[in-house]
Amino acid sequence: MKLKRFVKVSILSFAFTVAAMPELPADYSTAQAASIKDVIMDVLSDDSAKAEIYFEDGQRFFQQRYYQQALEAYNNAINLNSKNAQMYAARGNLYYNLGNEISNSEIEGNLSSDARANFIKSVDDYTAAIKLSSRTMNYYQARGISYSALGEFNKALEDFEVVIKARPNDYTIYDRRAQTYIMSGKYDLALADLYHAKELNPKDDVFNPYYRGIIFSRQGNFDDALKIFDDLTNQNSWFALAWLQKGIIYEKQQKPYDAINAYGQFQKCDREHNQAIQNFVNERLKVLSDPKNN
Repeated sequence: MKLKRFVKVSILSFAFTVAAMPELPADYSTAQAASIKDVIMDVLSDDSAKAEIYFEDGQRFFQQRYYQQALEAYNNAINLNSKNAQMYAARGNLYYNLGNEISNSEIEGNLSSDARANFIKSVDDYTAAIKLSSRTMNYYQARGISYSALGEFNKALEDFEVVIKARPNDYTIYDRRAQTYIMSGKYDLALADLYHAKELNPKDDVFNPYYRGIIFSRQGNFDDALKIFDDLTNQNSWFALAWLQKGIIYEKQQKPYDAINAYGQFQKCDREHNQAIQNFVNERLKVLSDPKNN
């Protein structure tokens, strides 16, 4: 039975791959792929095998950032197999990304209702995954990150503690907990976690100092924060977030021209950050460039 299912799944996966090959005509990759899928799906009688196909489809869509198509595929997979933790976790990742696309945690902004709704859905899916596979620490870590995005810091810290007990030498969990401490204003605890993460991963010369810079900035220690961000942009001119933080600090220091330059550098470097942050930068540049404000 397992061999039969494997053959069916392999055939369908191969069919999808062929249908999506770039050298084929555009109409083939849409109409023919759908036709092949319908035909072979009819052959499959095992719901779990169908669910695997939808899940693999969702993974491909997700990687290509076709989020709505990925969501539909994940929904179909879960409807056919509600006992698969990995499927819930994958959909949770999707909901988190949808929320993160429109959140602005890097600039301490308010969370929009749409972002909040997606983060809540991600928590629900990670919780479902945990119930099905409670020993998978990645699900706790992912749920903790979503709780942090929602401002539910105590719940986030509880999840991170579960992971730390299971993986005490994993620097990523200390980085994540540090970010939660920063968001909740517990800067001393955040610094302690960042220093410990640095001990575990000495090669991190970008994000670890970046978050230390954010702490100094939020504490009003702008000189030390700027030193860190200056070092980061000198060594990694592509690091857009460091330019963003420099712009924010320059504004607080009432240095509009320096802020304009920093925000402009962010725009030149940015290739992946969400619309909320881009909107923030565009608005700040508009305000700073208005002669009435200078």
